[in-house]
Amino acid sequence: MAKGRTRPPRLLDATAKKLLNKAESISKIHKDVLPHEWLQAVVSGFGIEQVYRDEHGNHHTDIVYPSIDVRMDAAKAAAPFFAPRLSSQKVDTTIRKYEDLTDEELEEALRAAQDEQD
Repeated sequence: MAKGRTRPPRLLDATAKKLLNKAESISKIHKDVLPHEWLQAVVSGFGIEQVYRDEHGNHHTDIVYPSIDVRMDAAKAAAPFFAPRLSSQKVDTTIRKYEDLTDEELEEALRAAQDEQD
């Protein structure tokens, strides 16, 4: 029977963690944008709308284009969404003789062989 180990949590650097948190907060504000979609836009280098206030309290909107470093960090943060890691599994490959099998195991092997032929 296959038994898998749990893998350690994915380690992200500080910038990638910030980007992932930003993506999650944006998806809460804009219900139509999922975190991985926002990260994909950053990775692709699309302009990101930034809203801010000046010293007089006026709202301004600028389009900011991410640098290559920010794009690389966004790719690290987005990787688990697009290419999850495979966990390793331990498989028992012991070959047993027919004489050593129980009646139930023999019947199960016979049923499996018949199912393959059908």
